[in-house]
Amino acid sequence: MTKINAFFKNFDQTLAIHRWVQRRTREGLPTPSTMEEFLRMSAVDSKGLNSGDAGRPGKGRGRLGMSGASSW
Repeated sequence: MTKINAFFKNFDQTLAIHRWVQRRTREGLPTPSTMEEFLRMSAVDSKGLNSGDAGRPGKGRGRLGMSGASSW
C-alpha cells in the first residue's frame, strides 16, 4: 500500500508540474530546459505551482484514488 500511495503522490506532483508548464506556454512565458531553471522559475513565479489541483477529488481519479472502476 505504501508503494501505491508513493506512486500516486509522484503522479500528482508530475501532473502539477505539467499544468504549470502548460500555463506558462499558453501565456507566452519561457519554460525551463533544465532542473535548475525549473527550480528558479517555479520559486519566483507569482502564480506558482498549483499542486492543489492535481490531487483534488473528481479531477481525473475516482473516489478511491484509482481511475474509473476498471480492474488492473
